[in-house]
Amino acid sequence: MLPAMEIPSYVAITSYACLFIALAFVFFASRKSQQGLLLWVGLLVVLLAIGLLVPSHLSATYTWLLSFVPSILVIGLVASQKWPAFTQEMGDEYLHYFHLWRLPAAFIPLWLYQSGLAPLQITFEGLNFDIIAGLTAPVLSSLAFSQQMLNRTVVLVWNVIAALLLISSNWLLIAEMGRNSGLAELMISMPYAALLFSLSSMSLAFHILAVVRISQGKMQLAE
Repeated sequence: MLPAMEIPSYVAITSYACLFIALAFVFFASRKSQQGLLLWVGLLVVLLAIGLLVPSHLSATYTWLLSFVPSILVIGLVASQKWPAFTQEMGDEYLHYFHLWRLPAAFIPLWLYQSGLAPLQITFEGLNFDIIAGLTAPVLSSLAFSQQMLNRTVVLVWNVIAALLLISSNWLLIAEMGRNSGLAELMISMPYAALLFSLSSMSLAFHILAVVRISQGKMQLAE
């Protein structure tokens, strides 16, 4: 690895842009339900607090796993229809567009590598292929929902593959954080913690929610 250099300002700017993209699609997905909007935004805030406030002696791995607990609980309640108002008029198309934030986010590890702070393996030029989910999310959203050209099986398989890509991407990053104190210190600060703990957890939660809604036949897709 090259000696660490100063991180360019556009890396942090891109991170904030990812957060803005995610929040925009959460708003569009829930704009017909104020309760739903408050739920998802509240969940993002809770996840960010976990990433920033968890004691430093707790490893990044445990913090990452801990960040999924609120997501899974909320998705479980929503899927079980305990809170029907949160699922009424939910914009499934926008919930899939939500994953678009992963496209610009994929360049952040590359820029950190170019700055000498991270190895090539955690970039899309190495072993991190989560950029595929970010690239295909808007295509799938348009074809599946606006144009009704993709059936439930295709959307289901895409969500499963995209979830696995996300888990693999985060695991690569967190494993490197365990060996690289400079990278670890960066990733538990804003705005990078928002990507690792908030948006990643929300993306995985939305993948799970999509699989549940498809299985329950609540997603309007081509036969």
